[in-house]
Amino acid sequence: MKKIYALVFLSFLTVGAFTQIVPFEGIYDVDSCDFETPCHLVNSDTAGNLWQLGVHDKLTFTESYSIPYAMITDTVNPYHTGADAWFELGFHMDDYFYGMDIIVGFRHKYNTDTLLDGGYIETSNDNGATWYNVINDPNIMWLITDNMYTQNDTLKGGIPGFSGTSADWVHTQLEIIYGMPVKWPYDTLMMRFHFISDETETAKDGWMIDNLHTSYADLGSGVKNRVLEQVSVNPNPFTDHTMLTFNNPTGELLTIELVNSEGLSVKTYTTRHNSLQVDRGTLRPGLCLVKLIKNGTLTGTGKIIVK
Repeated sequence: MKKIYALVFLSFLTVGAFTQIVPFEGIYDVDSCDFETPCHLVNSDTAGNLWQLGVHDKLTFTESYSIPYAMITDTVNPYHTGADAWFELGFHMDDYFYGMDIIVGFRHKYNTDTLLDGGYIETSNDNGATWYNVINDPNIMWLITDNMYTQNDTLKGGIPGFSGTSADWVHTQLEIIYGMPVKWPYDTLMMRFHFISDETETAKDGWMIDNLHTSYADLGSGVKNRVLEQVSVNPNPFTDHTMLTFNNPTGELLTIELVNSEGLSVKTYTTRHNSLQVDRGTLRPGLCLVKLIKNGTLTGTGKIIVK
């Protein structure tokens, strides 16, 4: 059985953006869809109209990534003006490190009117009642990405998204990490690829999506559903030193281990107190997970960010 400990994040953090998918203690594949057969991840009721699945015959999009099928904004014609269309995906979060970490990757091309037309990715954790641009979703504690748009890459209306023309196939990945213990992460994550255009005809091809794949990163050890203590970290992020605070009323010998985003142990401490000062020393900038261990058993977790 896969093991898990509940990551604990400070409540003041909103979406944190990092620019490289990190493996933590290993990445494990879960699902994939190349669109050559019906894709079980796609809500078929949301495809159609502008978004179509099929073989395409367009000026710029000469072939799909895995021939012959892909999802595309019209298989024959340029995307039309005033477009506002999407297709949806659904993921059962218990398949992804017990709902705490999911990595969604895909290959895509885009050919649109720069800074006006294009596509963006939305997420919903309440069965589609509320949608957020994924880079602004307040339910996500960390968003780690490869080849993703930023807040400065905007479409009409100032919406962040993919726009312009990609030189070739782009491999984009999003690693979504949820926090604990505010509530156990959501049973289902819904995601959609949303395309919009203004009222000017540009005769461009639009957006093409192919070869979806999903996985998760092993965030650490422990047992599912174990109630773990939150290790308080203040200040966080920190530059020179920070203080960890935890429960230890009987003065037992505790081990505190810091693990970096590559899953490597970078510092280990022992103490019989209920607090510990961590000096930056040789710690590199970035994220470290905190493991609080008593008698060989993981009893608490936290995180620190080194500036």
